[in-house]
Amino acid sequence: MKSLMTLQKLRWFSFCFLLFSIGAYCQNTGVSFSPEISYRNFVKTDFVPGIDQFIEENNDLSESIVGFTAEVFFVKPFARKLSFETGLSFSRDGYNSFIRNLTPESLFLSGVLNSDDPGFDSTNEIETQNRFLSVGIPFRLAYIAEGKNLKFTWSLGVTPEYLLESSSTRIYKFASGEQESFNNDFESAPANFNLTASLSAGVELPINRTSTVRIEPVLRYGVFPTFNEEAYEVNIFSYGLSLKYLFRVGFPY
Repeated sequence: MKSLMTLQKLRWFSFCFLLFSIGAYCQNTGVSFSPEISYRNFVKTDFVPGIDQFIEENNDLSESIVGFTAEVFFVKPFARKLSFETGLSFSRDGYNSFIRNLTPESLFLSGVLNSDDPGFDSTNEIETQNRFLSVGIPFRLAYIAEGKNLKFTWSLGVTPEYLLESSSTRIYKFASGEQESFNNDFESAPANFNLTASLSAGVELPINRTSTVRIEPVLRYGVFPTFNEEAYEVNIFSYGLSLKYLFRVGFPY
């Protein structure tokens, strides 16, 4: 255990050293925050009887949540309208799933509850909340076009991510209006590593000679599955509005 903790600290030290080395080479620094709507997407990977119906039913029982992505990043222009961006990101995403309009018969047949469980006769909805917290290193290529009073921006990137924390909570909602929540185990462990692709476009507004604000609608999609089952996989995607503040004291942007 001690050697594992030492190895993790060494990885973090190496990562921070690399990040700040890149920052020293770059010309501008930025911070960003993006509130996002996060959802899950089922993808069929093999044909088994009933898989299409299973995916359709699970998509109908899914609900999006509000997550976020926060970044500290560095910008290195390398052409008149192009720049490279990289840094450190934290993202919180996930999804909810529901089983609604339950009856004692459906609870028993589904195997979700049995007659010995408290509230068996009065449970009419079960909600499962799945949450994931990840850290990553974004790599983006940004294009900036000059406008009359502002700049237009487009960016395309990928972010290798490491899963820091995952949690699943099951909430039983009773006919009386009361509810109880319990920690829930995933049917299979979520992937520790992922690769998230991102696409954004927006505008850039100058504040002064050394700073600017960039506003971009953004779309993110997990290239690798969060859950990889026998006949299907589950990918996380999100969309939101990215607010970026770019600055570098002493270096006109």
